[in-house]
Amino acid sequence: MSDNRSTIPVLKIWDQLLVALQGDVSDRQADDLSHSVLTRIRDADVSGLILDVTGVLTLDSHLCAVLAKLAASARLMGVRSVLCGLTPEVVMTLQAMDIELEQIETVGTIEEALEASGIQHTTRPGRDYDLDEFFGVKP
Repeated sequence: MSDNRSTIPVLKIWDQLLVALQGDVSDRQADDLSHSVLTRIRDADVSGLILDVTGVLTLDSHLCAVLAKLAASARLMGVRSVLCGLTPEVVMTLQAMDIELEQIETVGTIEEALEASGIQHTTRPGRDYDLDEFFGVKP
């Protein structure tokens, strides 16, 4: 993996922290992420941590260990963690390497992670007007 020194964004959405990992995550970035997230948990009023690995190219043993320790640390600070976006290939690799993520709840998609964190999807009411009519477009 390249040792890209850029930081991984940690977004606060209401009372949740969202970390969407992308591309190759270097060991340095993973270690920096733990410090950054735990500092945000300490400084902000959050009740949940969502870790989205959908965009990660390689989920190696170091990154798995970092995520598991991060989830355990967050839990000690009173914050529930949810991991989403594991691909079938990554799951098979984790099983082959005997890596278990017992400290962290896993779900399939970011939508499921948001729902597990208490953020519910609501549907918008349908339009009570026709857009073509509204803009004066004649069929």
